[in-house]
Amino acid sequence: FAGVVLLLFGLSLLPERRRVIPDSSITLTDTSLTLFPQEDPEAIWLFGSPEASYNPDTGETVLRDIEDGERRLLQEERTDFTIEAEEIIITNDDNLRADAMTANMLFDLDDPEDDYLLEMQAGENGQQILVDQREGVFNIPDVTLTSDGVFDRKQNMRIGFDFEVFESGGVGTETYSEFELEDRDGE
Repeated sequence: FAGVVLLLFGLSLLPERRRVIPDSSITLTDTSLTLFPQEDPEAIWLFGSPEASYNPDTGETVLRDIEDGERRLLQEERTDFTIEAEEIIITNDDNLRADAMTANMLFDLDDPEDDYLLEMQAGENGQQILVDQREGVFNIPDVTLTSDGVFDRKQNMRIGFDFEVFESGGVGTETYSEFELEDRDGE
């Protein structure tokens, strides 16, 4: 009996072995991803990414080095804008977040002069760009809009996917606009 007690006492002094719990993230390389947002059933998002990771604990997907992202309207069978970003997070409610993103708004496929280029940045306070699927808007802390003859920099901007919502400003924000006018004959 004394030997068993000594053996159990000796075993109790050994260091505990802990189970190693593997990382729950799933990482894929050279991925093509299609997002079917529940809040925007009229459109799908297509992404190509050299690396994508999904975290089942948070329900978020992180896509890296997006150069060929696009939002495609199903009824019209056309792309209404393309996006590029170093990193995009798809949240569990299908919204997109990023620190920097570029969107090319394709309003008229026959006339590229009607398109807008949005160069979006996170705010100095760390507020990220949010693409809200339910509202159909970009919520952008800092954006530069460029089009044929127009250069516009705004802060705290909400821009609808179709440009019907176009709001910016607020306390402490800056706006800068520059317009290039064409020469008119005789004027």
